[in-house]
Amino acid sequence: MIFKSTQQTDAFPTELVPAFHFPARHPFAAKLLCLLLFTASLIPAFAVENETPSPSVPPAVQRGVLKKREASVSTLLMDSQRPAGGHIAEVKVTAVESENSAAPLTLKLNEKQSAALVPEAVHEVEKHLSVKYNGLPAGWNVDIAISAAPCLPKDRPSTTLACALAIDSLLTGSGLDKTIAVTGDLNADGSIRPVRGMYPKIKAARIKDCSLVIIPRKNAEVLAEYAVAYGPEALAAAHLFDVATFAEARALALTPRPEPLQRAIAAFKEIQTALFRQPDPGTWIRHPKVAERLKAITIDAPGSFSARTLLAMAEGREPKTLSLRSSFEIVCSMAPFGPRIDHVTDWLRPGETPVPRKISNGAHEILPRIRDRLDPRVRDYASATINYLAARASPEAYKRLSAEFKSFKSKPGIADLLVPE
Repeated sequence: MIFKSTQQTDAFPTELVPAFHFPARHPFAAKLLCLLLFTASLIPAFAVENETPSPSVPPAVQRGVLKKREASVSTLLMDSQRPAGGHIAEVKVTAVESENSAAPLTLKLNEKQSAALVPEAVHEVEKHLSVKYNGLPAGWNVDIAISAAPCLPKDRPSTTLACALAIDSLLTGSGLDKTIAVTGDLNADGSIRPVRGMYPKIKAARIKDCSLVIIPRKNAEVLAEYAVAYGPEALAAAHLFDVATFAEARALALTPRPEPLQRAIAAFKEIQTALFRQPDPGTWIRHPKVAERLKAITIDAPGSFSARTLLAMAEGREPKTLSLRSSFEIVCSMAPFGPRIDHVTDWLRPGETPVPRKISNGAHEILPRIRDRLDPRVRDYASATINYLAARASPEAYKRLSAEFKSFKSKPGIADLLVPE
């Protein structure tokens, strides 16, 4: 609008008077209109200056929101004080408000209980969750504690997946199943690396009667071959689910469980109970009705590694030869220079008695039976172990075995397996 004055006044600037033709006898009307226009021009500036922030956009200093203050989950560890020993520990995370509400969320290790976690491992967990949720809430310190002091120095990476699940529960408020156990080394991209000592960890999970056990998929590739040596008990001891990513592990750990998963867990529990009552589990697992039940479980729970692998055994599709890693682990578990595994009694829960079997599962029975299935680089060491056992651990046999072990360590690929992961 173009403004100009039809009559000069002293009270208002002439440029604010609109180009309306007021009669000369009504100068007050022109002044009133100018006053109204001037007042209206001040309202937007006043409103912007005193505008209240929208609640949907919190100020930068506002404390972030956590849905829970505490969360916990069970994890599987190796016991550094017992050869071939496994242990179940509790990973517990507790959130405490920071004095500075704008400070970034920090993950703090309980020095006495969390020696298993090195700072680099914690950073991997923090980076993954930060990317997953587009940042972490400000103004919180999260304390991480692990109740397994004897196991920690030997098994550092195995707790990172459990820590990530517990912290995720704080962020989202989701419930975690108290009857499960998990093990795995989490990367920042959400992938899960393999860990050591799966065989003793599975035994620990059976003794604690976990409903399901979450393990890295790369470990499962080796575990599938364990049944060749140890029989179906190695896969039925605990209900194993193999995962490759954090998202897969989270879907299994949350409660409530989907109905198909609940049905699969209950059905597998029945198979577990029946299998450990059999004098010859290897023959029993091949019964057509058992195979039918296992197939139904794999339909309800495709992620059930135990059901898939036992079904392969029932249908005669188990591995015919063993990889270098599984050959190495199996022979070392029975040799004097590796952790000893007494298979007959190790699967028993407190109060259970062993079932008499036609075929012993001792090392002197297993090694001769599987020697030709082992990786060629391991066979000579297996033969030396067989001779050592046959000679009832005589000093001469021990010397020969010691010499063979030195030669065994120098073979291609073996040195890499001796280095802790």
